[in-house]
Amino acid sequence: MISASELDELKDRLQSLVVSDLPATFLVLKEKIPQYSPVFERVLNLEGQYNELEKKRIEKTITQESEEVSTNRIRSSVIELVAGLEVADFSRLRAIGGWLLRGITLLLGLLLLGGAVFFGLRGDLFGSPLPDEEFAIIPEHSTGYLLYHVPTQMQLGRETECTVRIAFDSLKLLQEMVRESATVEAIETSDRMRVELVNTSVSNPAFNIQPIFPGQEEQFIQNERFSEWSFSVKPLLLGEHSLRIVVTVLKRDGGEFVPSKISFAESVEILSVTPADSLVAFRFSGEVISAKSAEAFAAEVAEQRVLYEEEVIKNEIREEYEREIAERLTTYFAFNSTRIVNIDRVLPVIEVLENYLAREPKSLLLTGHTDSIGNPDVNYQLGLDRANRVKALLTKRGIDPELIEVASVGESSPAQSNDSAEGRQKNRRVTIRFAW
Repeated sequence: MISASELDELKDRLQSLVVSDLPATFLVLKEKIPQYSPVFERVLNLEGQYNELEKKRIEKTITQESEEVSTNRIRSSVIELVAGLEVADFSRLRAIGGWLLRGITLLLGLLLLGGAVFFGLRGDLFGSPLPDEEFAIIPEHSTGYLLYHVPTQMQLGRETECTVRIAFDSLKLLQEMVRESATVEAIETSDRMRVELVNTSVSNPAFNIQPIFPGQEEQFIQNERFSEWSFSVKPLLLGEHSLRIVVTVLKRDGGEFVPSKISFAESVEILSVTPADSLVAFRFSGEVISAKSAEAFAAEVAEQRVLYEEEVIKNEIREEYEREIAERLTTYFAFNSTRIVNIDRVLPVIEVLENYLAREPKSLLLTGHTDSIGNPDVNYQLGLDRANRVKALLTKRGIDPELIEVASVGESSPAQSNDSAEGRQKNRRVTIRFAW
């Protein structure tokens, strides 16, 4: 049983959470509401609707606008459910009526089933029962889903992990998913699959590729989970090169497996330094300068008797450098969410920021933005949640939280027009600004 004050605290927590994270909201509701409560069934129903929507999004069978409308509808239903929660919803007494009703319904169902069997409408009474879902027979080949993660940039000579997953159910691909940036494709799938990661050029390979778990290139696809392949990839050549994911569908033909291959190519930029170090190049007065040559440039300016003092020049260079860091640290988010969609691009830049702040301690202002869909007050809170999400990411990577302030402008400062899905995506962002 829950007290009135505890219920109020729970409602406040849920009303804040539902704005930024629907899956987490469902998790809290299922944890707090007793399973015998009629409200628990409503929670399961709404969660099922959301999971079905996520499945359509992953399978790319729904437009972004339809997804946004459906998500808002589910979110509104959850908000209404939370607002209507009562202390009695956590009591067993209220559940008695529901139990009685379900018991009567079950009894009527059994009576009807018995009548159907008696009159021969049930079919073969002694036929094979339907298998449980856990032990359901997997078709020899059908449509399944492939998820793969290959970074768009790698450092020369530095090993990087690339991951491939296959499942019959697209939602299973997201289980225990750590990386937020990955590609999902619908593919023909059998109960036995092989995955390889190979160089596109055999004569002049750009990568040294090794499976992290040798001997597991060929796996059976599980019905209730995903199957995963992981590869260690070490770039050998500078420049733009391609990796190819080769998926082999092993179809049964009599007593043998007949292979059928599918492949996907991913372009990778191989750099001589870590991808984040590409930031050492920045612009000053229209000329590209590297951080390593900044002192030489300042000396050259002094030699040419430039009117500016050396300290002024350094400040201008520093400000230009900070602007580029800030621009590259702009994070973008999924609709109605605090999930960062360009995490692979952002993480390397954070390392550069951390090193820079160690030399030049400065305060940072993180400002959260949203698109124009939804209630302005809700969008303001969502913008603040996004800014706090980035702050947590920065502090986790070692940046002093005392240096970071957060703010939100909601939907009031769009970067692009909200009339298109592309524009709205650009508006769902967090910007960073240095305190000059």
